[in-house]
Amino acid sequence: GIVLALARLYPDKDKGFYRTCTAIAVSGIMLLNVGAVAWSITPILYGDANPLPMAGPSLMEEKRPYGEIPDGMVTFLEQGSRGCEILAITPTADSYGAALIVTTGKPVIAAGGFSGADRYISTEKLKGMVESKQVRYMILEGDMRQPFMGWVSSKRKIDPAQWYKGEPVAHLPQIVDLWYQEATEAS
Repeated sequence: GIVLALARLYPDKDKGFYRTCTAIAVSGIMLLNVGAVAWSITPILYGDANPLPMAGPSLMEEKRPYGEIPDGMVTFLEQGSRGCEILAITPTADSYGAALIVTTGKPVIAAGGFSGADRYISTEKLKGMVESKQVRYMILEGDMRQPFMGWVSSKRKIDPAQWYKGEPVAHLPQIVDLWYQEATEAS
């Protein structure tokens, strides 16, 4: 726009000058759209099975397919939580929560609701559920901002080598044993 306006200020220039100004203006507009186009084609190039539409460089990271549970996780959770009412607590419904419910048919709590923003489980409520042996494991993945995370951080994190049976991958969730008590907590 600015280049074409400047071209109009010099009406005595030849047609070549106007063509050059037009070419510069069109090139500038195209250059401004390169980033938007690159951002928009990431779902086509890298794919994503996430139920929420998304685009951008984060799709280039190696991720598990949506709804896919790492090998060995279900068996580990089922064996360790025998007698529990709830199989596990997950950060959100779409981070293993829904897939575990569909795979096992057992109750799973999505502590942050669908997207992770809900805060309906207090530290006291979670402690009560653990003390009454309703739930044993929590699956941590990504940034889980819940009021009870300070208490959960004192619990034992399970080494993925104890349950994961598949090929090496970049990202595995962290399973936390909520029944574990540190010496300072037990006293």
